[in-house]
Amino acid sequence: LHPGKLSDWTGQIYADFPHVDVAQLSQHLPLGVQIMQGQGSLRLWSDLANGQWSGGMADVNLTQLKTHWTGESSPWTLERLSGRLGAKVSATGFAISTQHLAFVGAQGLAWPGGNLALEYTHPVGANPAKGHLQADHLDLFALREMAMRTPIPDALRDKLQDHALSGHVSALQYRWEGDWATPARYDAKATLEGLTLKNTHTQINTATTAWPGLQGAQVQWTMNQDGSQLEVNMGADGAVFLPGILEEPILPVRSLHADVSFKHEAGHWHVPQFKLKASTADGQGQWQGQWHPSPHGKGLGVLELQGQIPQLDASRAHRYLPLNLPADVRQYVRETLVKGVYADVQIKLKGDLDRFPFADPKQGEFRIAGRLQDVEFNYLPTSWQAPKSRPWPRLHKLNGQLVFDRLGLKLSDASARAGDARNGLLLSAIQAEIPNMTEQSVLTVSAENKGAAKPLLDLVQSSPLNALTGGALSEAEASGNVQTRFKLTIPLINTEH
Repeated sequence: LHPGKLSDWTGQIYADFPHVDVAQLSQHLPLGVQIMQGQGSLRLWSDLANGQWSGGMADVNLTQLKTHWTGESSPWTLERLSGRLGAKVSATGFAISTQHLAFVGAQGLAWPGGNLALEYTHPVGANPAKGHLQADHLDLFALREMAMRTPIPDALRDKLQDHALSGHVSALQYRWEGDWATPARYDAKATLEGLTLKNTHTQINTATTAWPGLQGAQVQWTMNQDGSQLEVNMGADGAVFLPGILEEPILPVRSLHADVSFKHEAGHWHVPQFKLKASTADGQGQWQGQWHPSPHGKGLGVLELQGQIPQLDASRAHRYLPLNLPADVRQYVRETLVKGVYADVQIKLKGDLDRFPFADPKQGEFRIAGRLQDVEFNYLPTSWQAPKSRPWPRLHKLNGQLVFDRLGLKLSDASARAGDARNGLLLSAIQAEIPNMTEQSVLTVSAENKGAAKPLLDLVQSSPLNALTGGALSEAEASGNVQTRFKLTIPLINTEH
């Protein structure tokens, strides 16, 4: 070893700096990073091979660190940075790593510590470039905040700006071949815990459709160039965000399990299969189906969905109707189903979502069918009557089959008490139908009654039926039994629209 001939040096250099001004090291850093301020302690291990730097490690414990990335207008300030950094370089590639790297930002941003390792091999001849990234214990919120302070593409910055992201990556593996931005082959696996991802405009804008979001999710994710598999689980602290899909976009869940398969074909992503089981405060259900992009490549795509809901709080059924349904339909369901249970519900949807709810049967299918149990049914709310109209008697303890078919509603094979839940007129063979709840809406009701005449007369005298009969029975009295069949056709006028 010749002390004056650096090219002969091979080995490791160790340096310990108990107190150092790291701003003096700025001129030796790559990637357009400038250290403007910082002090603390450094321990360095630097490897040399024939005078060339081939790698090293650094234990850092710094305070009041201020850095600036080329292209960014504002500096990045850290109150404290600690951990180990490592790097290796060779003619064939490089490797970098961190161990227990933690920091606290000046504005409260905290990175609790995580491990990361990246290996990269340069392309040689016909052999493509290769890379391997592995990491664990990564804080997603801190990653987002860091990314927002570094020079990233504007499109990615806009997406991060529009979304809240938090949770932890407990394990990540990513291998690729080819250019890192557009790899020819890749394989990724990740486990995420406590994932929250939502559009920041979820609560203030429900009219604009955005990607669904999650809160408190445990996620297992695998992906390669051909497809992807996603498994999601949530507990009692979970929620799903559905802006532009549901009128109340935040849906808390008690439990949720979802399996989704993705396939990449002809330049487009498809969902050949998905399965979902969920439980909320209103009920529980399961759904399965598939989704494909629209043939023309634009729009919401083509969905095929089947669902089963064993039991749902009837008064909350409106909460799960999509915003694609006209407001009149959602309002009618909200005002008519006052209480009770909607059971054994079957859901079917098939067609191009841009044409939902498929007013033309040739465009697709949308059907919800289930059985009402002990329901209070306000079949003609005051908001659907002419001003100052007399209210129609509600149906109590209603049991029957209720079907929503596209824009229509039909109640069949039903029985109930009209007017009073305990002593009201007992009706059977009830049929009710609204063929179209959005255009020239007309309610047709028919029913039968066999029993005492007095409850029937009381119902006529206390309802709009009295006016429809010209008041002919206003002073009448009745006794004995009677068998009655009646049918009414009533135009619906939504006074709120």
